Amino acid sequence: MIRGRIRSAVVVIVAVVGVAVLPPAAAHAAGPTGKGWDGISPTDSRASVCQRRSDGSSAVSTPTSAEIKVNGSRTGKIELRYSSTCRTVWGRVLVYTIPSEGDAAVYRYNDSASTQVCIDEITWSDVVGAYTCFTPMVYDGGYVAQAVGTIVLPNVGAGYAYTGWY
Repeated sequence: MIRGRIRSAVVVIVAVVGVAVLPPAAAHAAGPTGKGWDGISPTDSRASVCQRRSDGSSAVSTPTSAEIKVNGSRTGKIELRYSSTCRTVWGRVLVYTIPSEGDAAVYRYNDSASTQVCIDEITWSDVVGAYTCFTPMVYDGGYVAQAVGTIVLPNVGAGYAYTGWY
């Protein structure tokens, strides 16, 4: 009972302070380590080690996301994507209708590192059923990051949203 309370208190402190003690990142012979991941596309061949764990299961999750509205209508979403094997984050914007523009950026709070824009133009993805684009990855081991997404619809307007910090 006391151990459970201590563990809960540590989790609360970690959540409030924003610092966590995490296990060391797995060795990646095919890719960089630490901040060496900064600026690399999540679709780059070097980043393929970031997609799966050694047991074959997916290493990618979306710990935080936010809906983007244009003129009050739900138009898309910004996601902060995370790889547990590479300890990296990147932004992905999803747009549910034909956009004239969609973009994303990721900001790493602790040292002000950021990625400014999506790597490629926004394109249709059959996998998620939306137009998407990705930012480059930013190393996240021991850091806190947030993504922002923007959508511009022709003759309608623009909208943006921020994810939570992770």
